[in-house]
Amino acid sequence: MIDWHEHLTSDPQICGGQLCARGTRVFVTNILDSLAEGATREEILRSYPSLKPEHIDAALAYAAELAREESLLPFRSSYRSSSMRICPSSSEMICGRPGTRRTPSMMRESPVRPTR
Repeated sequence: MIDWHEHLTSDPQICGGQLCARGTRVFVTNILDSLAEGATREEILRSYPSLKPEHIDAALAYAAELAREESLLPFRSSYRSSSMRICPSSSEMICGRPGTRRTPSMMRESPVRPTR
């Protein structure tokens, strides 16, 4: 697996210290969000011309490391908003229509009632 430290950086003087692809101002979260929304690597590279394929690999390696660390720590109940409900068949959190991103503030404005 690629060493993400070589391709990602966080500098308080650049983008407020957000983790970015080294040599760019592209947030790692933008890369991961694009992948999660179904964008291909080629689409991401076209959308962000300063990115290199190694940046995408590094973003995935970073996310994988975070997931491994999270699996060591149990989720606290505070992670689940009362406005989220659990799908009984898959234990996935439901926040709205598929493909719709909802921020925590949006979820507070239009809560989803828990179902059982």
